[in-house]
Amino acid sequence: MTKSDIILRVLEVALWIRVTIGFVCQMIFVDLAPAIPIVYLAFDGVIVALGCWTLTHRRDVISGAILLVVSALVTIAYNHESIFFYLNGMRDFLGYLFVLPVLRYLMADERRWESAGKRIDRFIYLYLWLQFPCMLIQFLYYGAGDHVGGSLGDYQSGMTSTLLFLGSFYLIHKRLDRNRLLASLWENKQYLVMLFPAFLNETKVSFVFLALYLLLLLPFDRKMFIRLTLAIPVMALLLYGAAVTYLVTTGNKAGDVFSIKYYAESYLLAENGDDTQKYAEWLLENDGDRERDSEDVPRFSKFLFLFEMHEDEPGKALAGWGVGHFKGGTLVPNSDFYQQNEWLLIGTIPYLFHVLVQLGWLGVALMAAFFGLMLFRRPVAGAARDYNLQFYVLALLLLIMVYQDFLRNVLVCFLIFYVMARSWTLPREERQEVMS
Repeated sequence: MTKSDIILRVLEVALWIRVTIGFVCQMIFVDLAPAIPIVYLAFDGVIVALGCWTLTHRRDVISGAILLVVSALVTIAYNHESIFFYLNGMRDFLGYLFVLPVLRYLMADERRWESAGKRIDRFIYLYLWLQFPCMLIQFLYYGAGDHVGGSLGDYQSGMTSTLLFLGSFYLIHKRLDRNRLLASLWENKQYLVMLFPAFLNETKVSFVFLALYLLLLLPFDRKMFIRLTLAIPVMALLLYGAAVTYLVTTGNKAGDVFSIKYYAESYLLAENGDDTQKYAEWLLENDGDRERDSEDVPRFSKFLFLFEMHEDEPGKALAGWGVGHFKGGTLVPNSDFYQQNEWLLIGTIPYLFHVLVQLGWLGVALMAAFFGLMLFRRPVAGAARDYNLQFYVLALLLLIMVYQDFLRNVLVCFLIFYVMARSWTLPREERQEVMS
């Protein structure tokens, strides 16, 4: 058995265990629920081991070293946190350090990359179909809401919906015939059907994902505006059907959900910041289930509070308070910063907020450089770019920045980075020089 065979088999087993453990232990063998965090940690360990085994390219070494040095200086030297606190916090950034080396190794050989594509594509395909029974069972048992997280389990609804759209777009996009778009869409309708469970869990961003999904299926060429004109009725019909499905399954009213006032004064931004802070602090004192108060401080309001904190503590806007403030409380005690601002640091966390708190705008610059190199720098001369796929991944990443902190999750990083890698078509004669 070759090195690549071992890597792919280990990956397949680890991925399947990771994406099913939540549902199995929460809905079937409930006594095993305490094992879920252990499995998550083991999965991360597998990716770290495979990343170390395949870490050969200079770019990965340099980018990893920069992240480690900057984060260590900010956390230990500037914010005076312990090395154990720092190491515990770096678990949130494992995807940046260890996923790409594995993908670069697989890309470096044509047969290896084709074999990886067949296996991982099959995994994505089966994973998408698996969400249908899992999410339907959760919906019938709990009703629409955060409990409908599919095979990933309880309170994974947003992540599951995001992966549903990412995987479905990737699979249908590579099979579409651009010369007969509508007929080809009908022939590949199963990938659209796969999206249905995303509207069983009140994940409102699904409508944005769907609009981008339909728009970016259109090829970028001179006929794009003609195709767009012809496709608008179909897109409108599908969006209307999704909205009706959402309203029926959730029991919400259209005026309550599809209104600017709802998002401006409740969902994204609090109407009164002082009242929001007082209410969030009251919840911490009076509600024992702190981790589930996901809507206590709306997403955009978190940024406003953070910017006020920047004004009170000069220098934190640039470098942040160090990594680890979102990982304490179990093996490592919570930091003083966390204890003082717990009301703001729990619940739904936009990923941009997550980075700004820990590494400031310096961390945001490093993150932008990381994704910029992946999306815009050709892996080798002559590599062909799939614009539709790259724009969809880029749009998804931008939404995650203000939606939720999924990129802390190694599984999400692996799947997003894999689709990114598939957005490049490499010249056959240059396979051996890939990503050097």
